[in-house]
Amino acid sequence: MNFGRISMILAALSLTACEAPEERFARLMPAAKSRCASFGFEEGSGQYAICLQSEVQRMEDKEDATMEAIAEAMEDATPDPTTCYTTGNGYNSTTTCY
Repeated sequence: MNFGRISMILAALSLTACEAPEERFARLMPAAKSRCASFGFEEGSGQYAICLQSEVQRMEDKEDATMEAIAEAMEDATPDPTTCYTTGNGYNSTTTCY
């Protein structure tokens, strides 16, 4: 994965990281409602409410894990600095890097 793509992903995810908990909940709620309805729970029932809580939590956990994985990948992708020394002069010089 190249740094440009990683930067774009991080930028998109950072926008979700800055949202208030209420905004995050509102963003995730439509998908949670759809999923709970697909399970056959009736809107307004106690089981539906429990399903909504579980689904929103599952989606939040998934987003958090994704952000953590990307942050770790960025740390791993950062190259270690290279130090080079050149000895000698003119035609008889030697450069060593580590």
